[in-house]
Amino acid sequence: MNSIFDVVYSYSVQNKLLDKNAINYILIELLNENNFQKINIFIDNKKKPVYFDDKLASYKNNTINVFLSRINEYILSDKYKTNFKNEYILNKFQNYLRKNLVILQALFHEIEHVEQFNNKDNITLEQKLCNLEKEFISETENIMNDNSLGLFKRMNEFSKNKKLYRNNYEISFMERMADINSYKKILELLEPIKSKVQDVYDLENYLLMETIMKSYKNIMDTPTIRFFINIGKFNELAQYDLINLSEEDKLLYGLKIDGKDYINNNAFLSLKKKVR
Repeated sequence: MNSIFDVVYSYSVQNKLLDKNAINYILIELLNENNFQKINIFIDNKKKPVYFDDKLASYKNNTINVFLSRINEYILSDKYKTNFKNEYILNKFQNYLRKNLVILQALFHEIEHVEQFNNKDNITLEQKLCNLEKEFISETENIMNDNSLGLFKRMNEFSKNKKLYRNNYEISFMERMADINSYKKILELLEPIKSKVQDVYDLENYLLMETIMKSYKNIMDTPTIRFFINIGKFNELAQYDLINLSEEDKLLYGLKIDGKDYINNNAFLSLKKKVR
């Protein structure tokens, strides 16, 4: 992991964005570190049509796709900037480090998906909930192979499930954990030089907390419970012990949390936001 951050740091010191070679190197290192075999890397520099989805990268069919033109457009347009007040006082090096960490977070995110889709374990609660979501995805994909249904029925059910998943994508458990785990890794990388880049570190920590609190409407209406209810997997979810967890884990997994945590975390985010 140190060699990966060395690349990010080196590019940032030179006021350069991570390019195709750097991104390819980082992905190969991450795949090797995690011993993932037969995962392809495709870095696409072609401009995507405006109606195409706005992902910076994706993982599908054992291939990590990185959309370089979209990354550059996203960075140059300042779309990545947040409400974090100290983002607007970063020096030139810190600005490039911040930009390159946006790219790195997207790469970490896709590696998390590689882990989620290739891990067959069902031990931790995180693995169990990822497997429950994968079960829905697999059931959706298998609809078209169900010969007991007529073609029109198959197409209708398949389309309905796809739309259902797409409509709940923002509160997907797997997406949530891919984001949270990738921000955690970035904070780990920054830790040794934290004193040199305190504002960048604080910003990444803010983004982690913002991601954790994302989609919490209140302490009862939580993103993960809502997600599994919406995709029809609540009965399966209810089989797991979601009560006897630490408050930290409940918050991490998007479950019901203590009222104090809800108030305190939202107060933290408000305190760090730029006053407009």
